[in-house]
Amino acid sequence: MKFPLIEELNLGGVIVVFDLEFTAWPGSAARLWSGPGEHPEIIQIGAVKARTIGGMTETGNMNRYVRPSINPVLSDYIIGLTGIHQSDIDDKSVPFANAMKEFGAFIGDDTGQIICHGSDLDVLIQNCELNNTPFLLDDKNFVNIRPYFHAALGCPEEAVYSCDLAEAFGLENEEKHHDALGDSRAVMKVLDYLVNTKAPAP
Repeated sequence: MKFPLIEELNLGGVIVVFDLEFTAWPGSAARLWSGPGEHPEIIQIGAVKARTIGGMTETGNMNRYVRPSINPVLSDYIIGLTGIHQSDIDDKSVPFANAMKEFGAFIGDDTGQIICHGSDLDVLIQNCELNNTPFLLDDKNFVNIRPYFHAALGCPEEAVYSCDLAEAFGLENEEKHHDALGDSRAVMKVLDYLVNTKAPAP
């Protein structure tokens, strides 16, 4: 079985798959972070770089905690969802501008497409605006893979989160859910499966 939409991507060479975790509160996603003082401030950037020829092979990864500038104290909700603790932000994080510079360096000049599942590009740009940081990446290189994955699944785009994608396709996933690096690897696993497998997993 082929997946025509995936084939349209013409993946070749080197790609980066990335995922974000960002501040949230009970109900904030449903109300699009419109509550008082709510902003989807990035608290973790995870990314994997992979060669796509002859199957996807991870060649590097990035995992960086990011310090929110507006709401530096995490909600109990996001701590419970992601497993990111306040001590991770207090002791291990960097300002957003530093994390964005590191992300750009990680992407480098050898990367073709930069792939995410959902609105992560919009969140990146919004965080640049919140932190008065220029967005220096070429947004034409970013691909939201969600429509392709959910067309293959035959379900609405909102039905499956990135952390649950591998299981939705019948694939094993030992990565930690709602972890930006783990979810990046899960997305890459599904992408590898759809590009290089001719029949769905049983």
